[in-house]
Amino acid sequence: MFDREQIEELQPAVRTVQTIALFLILGAVSFLAFCLFITDWQLVHTRFSALPTVSLVSGIVSVMAAVLLSNLIGRHALQFARQRMEELGTSATEMLGMRILVGVIQTEVVVRYAVIDSALFFGLIVFVLDGSLVSLAGVIGLLLVMIVTFPRTSLVLETVNRMARRV
Repeated sequence: MFDREQIEELQPAVRTVQTIALFLILGAVSFLAFCLFITDWQLVHTRFSALPTVSLVSGIVSVMAAVLLSNLIGRHALQFARQRMEELGTSATEMLGMRILVGVIQTEVVVRYAVIDSALFFGLIVFVLDGSLVSLAGVIGLLLVMIVTFPRTSLVLETVNRMARRV
C-alpha cells in the first residue's frame, strides 16, 4: 500500500485522470441539456421502433466493447509501461514507475469513456430525431455507467498497486 508521501506525489497524476473523465462526462451532460432544450416535447413518445431499439442495442454493445477495448488496450499500455520503466531504470515500486502506471489507467479511462460517449451521443441524436423516451432512458443509463465508474482516487491507487504486483 502507499504511504502518505507517495499518495501526495501521485495526486497530480490521479487528478489528471479524474479531470479527463469529468470533462468527458460534462460534455455528455451538456449535449444532453442541449437536446432536452431543443426537443419538441409534444412529439415525445414511449413506443419501441427501429431507431430507439438500435440505440439501446448500441448502448449495451458499447458498454461491453468499452470494457473489452479498455482492457485490451490497457494490457498493451502495461507492456509499453514495462519497457519504459526498463529504459528509465525504474520499477513499479518507485514514484516514476507509479506515475507511468497511472498513465496506463488514464489510457484505459479515455478509451472506455470515449466508446461509451459515442453510443450516448448516438442515443441523444435518436431521441431528438425520433422523440422516443426509450432512447433517453438508454442515454441516462450510459451516463450513469460513466458516473459510477468514475476513477476515484482510492480506486486509481488500488489499481496502481495491483498493476505494480503484475509488472
